[in-house]
Order: sequence, then C-alpha cells, then structure tokens
Amino acid sequence: MSSHLLERARKVLVGGVNSPVRSFRSVRTDPIFLTKAEGPFVYDALGRRYIDLICGWGSIILGHAKSEIVEAAIERVRNGHALGLTSELEVELAEEVARSFRSVELMRFANSGTECVMTAVRLARAYTGRKRVLVFEGSYHGHSDFLLTKEARDPESMLGKPSSAGVLPEFLDNTIVARFNDIESVRRCLRRYRGEVAAILLEPVPANMGVVPPIDGFLEELRDEADREDCLLVFDEVVTGFRIARGGAQERYGVEADLTCLGKVLGGGLPIGCVGGRSEVMKLLAPEGPVYHAGTFAGNPLVMVVGLQTLRCLGERAYETLEHVSDRVCNALLRLAEKIDSRVVLQRVGSMFTVFFTKNGAVRDYRGAKSSDLRAFTSFFSKALGVGILMPPSQFEALFVTVAHSEVISDMERIVEGVDQLE
Repeated sequence: MSSHLLERARKVLVGGVNSPVRSFRSVRTDPIFLTKAEGPFVYDALGRRYIDLICGWGSIILGHAKSEIVEAAIERVRNGHALGLTSELEVELAEEVARSFRSVELMRFANSGTECVMTAVRLARAYTGRKRVLVFEGSYHGHSDFLLTKEARDPESMLGKPSSAGVLPEFLDNTIVARFNDIESVRRCLRRYRGEVAAILLEPVPANMGVVPPIDGFLEELRDEADREDCLLVFDEVVTGFRIARGGAQERYGVEADLTCLGKVLGGGLPIGCVGGRSEVMKLLAPEGPVYHAGTFAGNPLVMVVGLQTLRCLGERAYETLEHVSDRVCNALLRLAEKIDSRVVLQRVGSMFTVFFTKNGAVRDYRGAKSSDLRAFTSFFSKALGVGILMPPSQFEALFVTVAHSEVISDMERIVEGVDQLE
C-alpha cells in the first residue's frame, strides 16, 4: 500500500512530498505515509503503530488528539473557522503569550515561523535605520531568500553563502554569518561592520543542526554585544518557545530578547507564527507605523482556539512530566545507539534532543554537527524504526516527546533492552 501511495504521490507532488525531509532520502529509504495520530503514537497506511518522536516537528507537546483540544476545535468549526476580522480569541492568546514572555509587550500573529522572522528583521531595520543582520552557521530561520544560508561565503567578508539554488548571492549581501557558541566570531563580525548591524538573530538553542545548547555565558554575552552595538537581539524561539520552558529559552537561560519569534507549540499543531517584543519597536508595525505586515489567515480563530487550549493545559506539572519523560526516553535511545556505534553523543535541552554519532565529543556548533557519521545515524534510524520508534529522518533534526509519552516509557525501555547487538 505504501509503495502504491508513493507512486501516486510522485505523479502529483514534487518528490511525492510537501517538504524535503519527509522524502526520507537522507536515511536511504522510502517515506512513510501516516493516517492517524493519538497520544504518543502515530499509525501508517499499513496500520503499523509507532512511538512518535517527531511530534509534528515539535508542534505537539501534550500528545496527539488530546480530547480537550479536539472538542474545542470542533466547536470552533461549528461557529466558523475563518471570520475575516478580529476576534476576542486573538486577544486571549496574546494575553497568554505576554504572561509567559516578559519581553513581549506587543505582538502580531502570523501563519508561519518564516513569516514572523521576516517581519522581525523588517522591524529591526526600520527601528535602527541599519541594513545588516548577523546570523549563525547552521541556523535555520525559514526559507526567505535573505536568510537561507548555512555558512559564510568567505572568511573575510563573512557574508552569507546561499544554501539553495535560486537564491542570488546579492540577496545575502546584508547577511553576516558568525559561529555559534563563539563570541569572538561575533565580535569580529561586529567590528567589520561597525554601525551597520540592525539585529543579531539566532535560535537560542539551535534545533535545525540537531540540538546544540548554548555554552555558559554565550547568550548573556550576545545580549551585552547587542546593547553595546545599539542593535536588536532577536530570538527565534519558534522551536524553543513553550517547549523547553513556559517562557522558552528566555526563561530557561535568564536572557531577554528585544524581539521574539514564536510558532510550533503556540499553535498546538496548526500553522502559526508570532512576532513580539518591546512596544517601541512593535508600534512601528502598520497600522500604528510604517512597517507593513498583513495576512488573510493571521489570527485565524481555529488556530487561536487550539493554541489557547494547548497553553491552558501546559501547567508547571506538565513541564515536570516532560523533563522526567525526556530523561528516560533519552537514556533508552542512548542504549539503542550504543548497540550501533560507541561514538555517541546525546544532547538534550528540556523535551528536545538529538543523538549524534561523532568521535569529537560534545557538538558545540554547525561544524561539529557536520562531522557526524551519517551512515551510523542511518543504521540507528532504521533499527529504531524496525522496533516501532519513529524519529525524524535526518541527523540534523531535533527529536521531541510530549506529556503523553509518559504512557509508553516502560514499553520503550523494554523494546530497547530486547534489541540484539548489531553485527
């Protein structure tokens, strides 16, 4: 059935998928077609059940199809799910965000992380009157042309090198690339482009090169450098927001940003983006100011309801559960990985984590992540899949768990213990 579906899909969808990672090409197998998700499980078109460690690419944090969320969504659809004008639901969700993120005084909802990061950069440029943006090697901030880069084109200019065909080098002429966890690299960039940098933009915990925690003091030093340079510090917390703490990386590490981008968990599995921050910056957005942003589906009531219900269920006990579940799941995965290769490094922040196969120890940046053994990861992925554990089909994607995974910890541990040593 899956091969038939794949054949059909390839006739009408590019590569048979709507996002490249779903093609499973990096793990050298055919993609899985899913039909259902419930609690900690997903089910494929052949009826097979898997423990899900993709979790909607981090957007599901309570578990799939949680009854309170399903009921609220059905009720909203009955009462209209595309109102076209503003509703009280937008105000309620914004109030929840503001209570969770002290740095977010005003905000604007959007439809994706890509969109809200684009808007954040536009705001930073308008506020500072500067044009350049400093990002980090291996970072991912959506697929807008001026941010689609993984590394600098050369060490002298430090300007971004396009990471996709169709992205012209001149689109990245105002994008500077530094090395994550290397404050001296940041300072070199700021010296080279003194007075020209509008924003330092980063995932405070990168999740798109695998999970790479910031070293002690790095985020604090970035805050100091941004203040010294009179530029904005922008945290892309699309993945980390509401995931690693209620107030994201800013709560977990005690460093506040000028602008914050949110998504994933905030929408409870539905498409959402949110950019927010200091009121003096945010008031530059239309209709208050000259910076344009608009969207047909921005503040969509169905998304607002699902987001609200998700956040209302995310109390302190939920995060305690997530920490406990994550610790035990990671221990089980580490044992499975060690059956494949002894050169294993597992890195976790809250309920997001990555298993790297590398001889170089802890992964601190993109260069370290790139040195991973992809063949070992492919073996790990295949072995896990064979025993009913579904992980993201890429070494460079984060794994996630939900509150509902507390139901399957013991089962997962037994599964791993039963796996024979690979030859």
